[in-house]
Amino acid sequence: MSIDGARWRACRGSSLVAAGVAIVMTAACPQATTTPTANKGGSGGAAGSGGSGGTAGGGGSGGAAGRGATDGPPQFDAAADPVADRTPDRAPDTPADVSTDRSSREASRDVDIKAAQMACTRLAINRCNQFKVCEGQIIVDRVYGSQVGCHAFLEATCMDGLLLPWSGDTPMRVNACADAVANPTPASCAAHLIGADIAICTAPGGGIENGGICLGGEQCASGVCQSYSTAEPCGTCRARIALGGNCFGAARACVTGTVCAWEVCVTPARIDEACSSAKPCGLGLACLAKSDLVADTTCRKFAMEGETCGADGVAPPCDNRFSVYCNYGPGGATFPRGKCTLLKLADAGGTCGTLADGTQIACKSAVCRRDLSGGQSSPTGTCIARVKLGEACNTQSQTGPLCGPGLICVLTTAGGTTGTCGARDFAMCPK
Repeated sequence: MSIDGARWRACRGSSLVAAGVAIVMTAACPQATTTPTANKGGSGGAAGSGGSGGTAGGGGSGGAAGRGATDGPPQFDAAADPVADRTPDRAPDTPADVSTDRSSREASRDVDIKAAQMACTRLAINRCNQFKVCEGQIIVDRVYGSQVGCHAFLEATCMDGLLLPWSGDTPMRVNACADAVANPTPASCAAHLIGADIAICTAPGGGIENGGICLGGEQCASGVCQSYSTAEPCGTCRARIALGGNCFGAARACVTGTVCAWEVCVTPARIDEACSSAKPCGLGLACLAKSDLVADTTCRKFAMEGETCGADGVAPPCDNRFSVYCNYGPGGATFPRGKCTLLKLADAGGTCGTLADGTQIACKSAVCRRDLSGGQSSPTGTCIARVKLGEACNTQSQTGPLCGPGLICVLTTAGGTTGTCGARDFAMCPK
């Protein structure tokens, strides 16, 4: 008896929801093998297998290096969507015997569902613990709602990646990654925070060559599934871009160790090295002037909780990978200098945004909806819970509601912003 990705999701009996509801296998789901075919594709994960989780600004289709396309983490925005940033890393540059036409080639995969689920459960537990140890429980709560929500999301994403037609991933690799990320150390956390993930935690390339339609990077020989909109989940497999190559419209496709700056893949500057918009700093570093009197800029570390921060290009901004923001006091009294302060979190229905005393409140796996009347956003708003499979959604992050992790807002009208939350399934992609 076989089971494909779409049926596996249905058998799970629950969509991924904002509060992190545990997903439990039911008796209706056989513990068997699956052989997806070209006409019956498995449902796609958020952005590939759960092989690696990324940090708060996760790698996306270009792998870990894709997150370094800017000089560093932006300042906190309560209306931003943290879930969209936590996408797993893609595969390395690995050639394969591939085909661009998914309708003419059978996706010969034989995945043991029980082994896959056990591996994905282990990986999800260990990855969520890694996030907690390396980045703090607050990032887990902000993105997934809770540890349970984190487990549910990463497990389902991992399973989806394993079951995608032409995926190159295997339960054996997932298990090896789960072992590798268990028991985080200061050294492994430091590597995790700059996107230098363990090699075994990057899924291998799949069986679709450049130009073929894809839903996840595991399907592509290159590991890169280029999609230009979250409302259009299906993308196209494309080659990685070498150092010095043009990355216009494909910032995350630069090869590992490089970033896209001014439409060119470049090697980011390291601490104390000269930097500019054409030579941005690596992750965890900001391009700053040495003083108010010296215009030359170099890479320096971001400020941590309790340290002085600023927006003047001299004092470092706060490192929001650790959920801290620059507090300028009541009414911004100390601007442009402030002190890095830990965010507060609110549940759905609670107040979010910036309070009069400078305190900033983010939503716990929810959207901060602010009053946009009069053409200007209110400094505070209300946390709107993410919605479930089949419920109405809005892709505008400042209004919402957004879909729960792992779901996509299937638009009612092309080019619109409203629709219904649906599962990401390869069957929705054009043949």
